[in-house]
Amino acid sequence: MEKGKGKEKPDPKLTDIFSRRLASLNLKPKELGKLMDISSWAVSAYLNASSLPRADILKKLSDNIGRPMDWFFSESLDSQEMCPLKCSEKTRKLCEKVDRVINSDGSYSTALEANIKSFDEAVTEKDEIKKLKTQMENLTNELNNFKKTQSKGPSSGTSEKPARPTGSKEKVG
Repeated sequence: MEKGKGKEKPDPKLTDIFSRRLASLNLKPKELGKLMDISSWAVSAYLNASSLPRADILKKLSDNIGRPMDWFFSESLDSQEMCPLKCSEKTRKLCEKVDRVINSDGSYSTALEANIKSFDEAVTEKDEIKKLKTQMENLTNELNNFKKTQSKGPSSGTSEKPARPTGSKEKVG
């Protein structure tokens, strides 16, 4: 911390990171104030990177939004910040849970990857089955059309003449 007039000022780098993290929550100062049980004026000081909350206030915020306290001071981006899509709250929470599982233990990550691979294979297999069904339907239609043309005999309007019968009744001349 830097020393100021009688009071120590927080590290500007930390206040900047905290400010960006707080802003990334996309909540109004009044809503943030309710989560931390402080005034919106104090929240504005945090958002303007001029102050940092006490540990007990930070703990309240951390508990209320489901993020660890150190997240507010981490410079690395998380999955939500890297994602360009604006997700619903439900989708965002699901993504956070998946992210926690992936980052918590390698065995969970491996199991999740295996399930995703199985799902992808099932989708691919289903698509292949649909293609085969379509091909079978087309072949069946072609076969039915061929049978219809064969059962009708030669069509009228063609220039072909029926073959002459051969046999003993034919005159030789």
